[in-house]
Amino acid sequence: MRVKFFTGMKKSLIIIFICLVGKQSSEQILVPPNKSLRKFSMRQTRFKIDSTEEALEKISQFQFHAGYMSKVVFVGRNFGVHQYGVAPGVTYHHRSGVNLEYEGNYWSGMPNRYALTDAGIYYEKFLYDNFYLSTGYWRLFYNNGDPEEREMFNNFFMVDGSWFNTLGSLGASYYFIAGTEQAHRVDLNLSKSIDFYAVLGADRLSLEPTFTFMFSTANYLLFLDDLPETEVADQSSFKIANYEFTLPVIYRKLGKFEINGSWHYAMPVNVIQGENLKSFSYLTLEFTRTIANKKAQLK
Repeated sequence: MRVKFFTGMKKSLIIIFICLVGKQSSEQILVPPNKSLRKFSMRQTRFKIDSTEEALEKISQFQFHAGYMSKVVFVGRNFGVHQYGVAPGVTYHHRSGVNLEYEGNYWSGMPNRYALTDAGIYYEKFLYDNFYLSTGYWRLFYNNGDPEEREMFNNFFMVDGSWFNTLGSLGASYYFIAGTEQAHRVDLNLSKSIDFYAVLGADRLSLEPTFTFMFSTANYLLFLDDLPETEVADQSSFKIANYEFTLPVIYRKLGKFEINGSWHYAMPVNVIQGENLKSFSYLTLEFTRTIANKKAQLK
């Protein structure tokens, strides 16, 4: 009987030991999933920031902005003047998606340095989760050149669409430019946003490399070139006019301000006889301060 008793006790101790070891091992196995809670927290942060940005679009707000260009260029051309530009302005964004915009332009190399004022209205909306559409009109008021030149291309009608997916975005912009003459311009761009959340005091810090193909009718390029006594046989000819790579760094504090600094590398195409355009780089910097309706501020 004693042998059986001790044998039974021995078996019981072995079973208890196995259970204790097994319990300890199972607790160790549960540790890695607990560590994954940190990743879940970061996902929560990203979701909260993205949701806040979407909610801000539904709040009426003023956006005061000031921009700087180390070289004033359009479609790889500079009116034949090497100059820098400063552009203060204000935009009113209504929660419906309607925007009113007013901007002044100071260009350092012009006889009248307050060279241009533009005012516009545009509407923007996400038609689907991954498709954005914007359309608008701008009126330009030039302060240099003779009266005829100022009226050549002073009305801009624009339609812009962007399609987003996990790989990046594809965008297309069409401009109908009208005045005493008419012109067309199309920009196609490929971009990829690389986002960092809750870093360096920003809600989101983004790198957004972009490559743009710019097409235009010859008469608008001639206007931007300001070539002396140049005749273009077919002014309505529509051609590739510029390739441009842009590397923006965007610092965002949602609902407060945004800083956008970009490096550009333009590769203009010589379309018109007499053009001698070469590749060049330039910098842009823009600061935007947002003041939202206090009654609708996000908590």
